[in-house]
Amino acid sequence: MKIYFKDYPEFKPNITPKEMFELGIMGGTYFREIKSPKTKKTYKNHHKKFKFLNKIPNEKLTQKIYDKNINFYKVEVGTSYEFWMSKSWIKEQYDPYGWIEWYCNFYNGRRTEDDLRQINRWKKSAGPKGRFRNMMHTKIIKNGKNDAKIYPRLRQTLLHWGFDSRKLRVK
Repeated sequence: MKIYFKDYPEFKPNITPKEMFELGIMGGTYFREIKSPKTKKTYKNHHKKFKFLNKIPNEKLTQKIYDKNINFYKVEVGTSYEFWMSKSWIKEQYDPYGWIEWYCNFYNGRRTEDDLRQINRWKKSAGPKGRFRNMMHTKIIKNGKNDAKIYPRLRQTLLHWGFDSRKLRVK
């Protein structure tokens, strides 16, 4: 299934939010209960507003402790929620959990003032000229084939950005 957004055709993740969680991302902790270091507000159960996540087991969504074995590539990647907040990557008024929550909402049809910023972040990471995607593609070309066993940390990072690197072609 090709993902296409008529109002933002340059935003082209190659997996849906549901597929991201089915594959295994964020060590199963993405929608755990969190407390904002800025507003001190507690957030929980945000995953329940997305019907497409209803059949995803809770251990892939709300675990308190990161479990790398939940991740598709069985590796730990990423930084902390507090780090994301310190970098102002999260606009709490829209999506207090961050980019993946934004993508879930965007995929569901919601549009906000934060869309362009989030899409630009995606472009810089996993878009056609994105640094993670280009690094992965370069490694695949050097390898001569797209072997899913190479560079699991980079592949896992791309999954967190809605991009399955197994779909990249050797050119």
